[in-house]
Amino acid sequence: MAWAPKKLKCAELLSCKHTDKLHVKCTVTATDGNLDQTKEIQQVSLRPLPGKLIADLNALVDRNTFGDVAILVGDQRFLAYKGVLSVRSSGFAAMFNHPMQENIENSVTIDDVEPEVFKELLRYIYTDEVTCLETMAFKLYATADKYALSTLKSICRCHILKTLSLDTGIKTLMLGDTHSDRDMKEYTLQFLSRSGVAGKLTSTADWKKMFLTHPHLVNETFDALARKVASTEE
Repeated sequence: MAWAPKKLKCAELLSCKHTDKLHVKCTVTATDGNLDQTKEIQQVSLRPLPGKLIADLNALVDRNTFGDVAILVGDQRFLAYKGVLSVRSSGFAAMFNHPMQENIENSVTIDDVEPEVFKELLRYIYTDEVTCLETMAFKLYATADKYALSTLKSICRCHILKTLSLDTGIKTLMLGDTHSDRDMKEYTLQFLSRSGVAGKLTSTADWKKMFLTHPHLVNETFDALARKVASTEE
């Protein structure tokens, strides 16, 4: 005899003995609403928003509204934070770690740097980025050397040497000599001693200027040229 399931009433369930057995068969189905909700979850992006620290620090430099020290450069006034300047530049650290007038009055005057150059120096200090090498590499190099920013100085040096030409050669040689940059001097002397460049040097305005202000570099240039000629004849 085949067994078939039947519907039980509540009264029948209550009259069952504790030794009786009850078999329950269940069918479980998922609704479309739950499936749609799963699809919505899968569409949510699990990637965090990109950081904007550099953009915010650039804005801090451009807006020039916050700082604990005022730096007067020419006719412009820049606000900055001593802690940031000191940790990035040993030159500024020496200024602010001692009871100097600038540290006491929270005011610094710089009269040998152009305002636009100092602003880009400040931008590098805050963001570790340089955006104006095409127009300021030489001036930024000199300012970076003054404030002991060796990495910025290296960045400027690489750009200057990569773009070295007859028009910038003498200027680069004098820059390297002024700042005791042996690598810059040696590289530039090798460039100036090339046959395609050496013959045109003496007719440039920079050569005449160097002859008056840096006569020892004239001798070094001729020495480099002589060594170049001697090496080609061997």
